[in-house]
Amino acid sequence: MCTKEIKRVVKESLDTYFGQVNDLHKVALDVNELGNYLHLSPSYIRKLTSQGKIPFRKPLGKKLYFIKEEIDEYIRNSKKTYKDKDSDKVADNYLSKYKFKG
Repeated sequence: MCTKEIKRVVKESLDTYFGQVNDLHKVALDVNELGNYLHLSPSYIRKLTSQGKIPFRKPLGKKLYFIKEEIDEYIRNSKKTYKDKDSDKVADNYLSKYKFKG
């Protein structure tokens, strides 16, 4: 790799890193930024807003915005799910209903 290519790769890496660091300090996010933040697709984010499941703003009547602090608060206060315990309960109910002869 020549010096010019190394400089380009280093510059791209730094731009990517500092871009991501700066995004952490943003107050409002658009659909794509929120999707990246939550690792969800923009279409799923739109679906959640149309169902009223996540807080959003629409100041100009068209484009969606999300306040990062509200999203963080929403996630912190979301109901916890315990799939493992639920599946254990289902298995226990099944086994008590249909007692196996060993």
